[in-house]
Amino acid sequence: MDSGDKRQTETVQSTESDLSEQIKTATKESHVRAENTQLMQSFQKGQIALPQYKLLLFSLYEIYNALEEELDRNASHPSVAPIYFPQELARLESLKKDLAHFYGQNWRERVIVPAATQRYTQRLRQVGKENPEYLVAHAYTRYLGDLSGGQVLGRITQKSLGLKNGDGLSFFSFPGVSSPNRFKQLYRSRMNSIELTEEERKGLLEEAVRAFQLNVEVFDDLLKMQTAAEPEAGVRRRHGVQNNNTALEMDKNHLEDVQISGSDLSEQIKAVTKDSHVRAENTELMLSFQRGQITLPQYKLLLFSLYEIYNTLEEELDRNASHPSVAPIYFPQELARLESLKKDL
Repeated sequence: MDSGDKRQTETVQSTESDLSEQIKTATKESHVRAENTQLMQSFQKGQIALPQYKLLLFSLYEIYNALEEELDRNASHPSVAPIYFPQELARLESLKKDLAHFYGQNWRERVIVPAATQRYTQRLRQVGKENPEYLVAHAYTRYLGDLSGGQVLGRITQKSLGLKNGDGLSFFSFPGVSSPNRFKQLYRSRMNSIELTEEERKGLLEEAVRAFQLNVEVFDDLLKMQTAAEPEAGVRRRHGVQNNNTALEMDKNHLEDVQISGSDLSEQIKAVTKDSHVRAENTELMLSFQRGQITLPQYKLLLFSLYEIYNTLEEELDRNASHPSVAPIYFPQELARLESLKKDL
């Protein structure tokens, strides 16, 4: 937490008495920063991409898994009990449902946990063990934020991603809350009833600021991962789509030449893909690999993409194993990559 946030926390303690108002004021600047991250701006403008949304769901799953386990474990704690509303607020099951929609019932095998998300969950575990009263700050940051903006973001996400019938959007729905505004009033009233020492209150306010900062780091991390996963796409955008069209025409012309001059299929494929092979080896991502400059987030996302590719490829090879064109090159014992990718992920 920076010095500005600390000064704001000290000012709030001397001018207000209700905990909910103190947190609101102490986190005002942090809240603005969180809302103005590039990822959240993309959400609000309806410019979120499906890969970004899926990665966000993974991170939210990890965060709520830690938060709700700690809330459950500390449900009888005098600071936690007043704001413990598992029936109305719990998000874990809805996130499981959304992830199952996108990835099937084996979605847990595909979970990616970015570094910032790991730091967030580690902090939640630490707080749950050492300072359970600080869970109030994290619950306030997440749940009231979801209730306040969740409905709007849900509609924007549904429209921008073309999701039908609410599929993949369960996270934004609170079926146990009939009136979000009335429930938020109740929640704040319960917060204000919590008895805290001056030291506990000061620590809780600082934790609320930290909670917003952890969310900012998660959003920034997800954006970096998505950007790193598509460096060559950025190069194509800077140079325009004409390069792709030109390359495709070159490949078509090359294909016509090869079909006339080649005889062996393997040699024909090698010849016709020569230019494409060179382009693939010279993408920004592959050059980073070759120079030993690949970053861990890039490598993790590459593994995730490879998993999706090989999952499809090997399922289709298995399904067509007896096909006369597939059978001669079907070597599942020697070549299959899927299990090794699961292990790496």
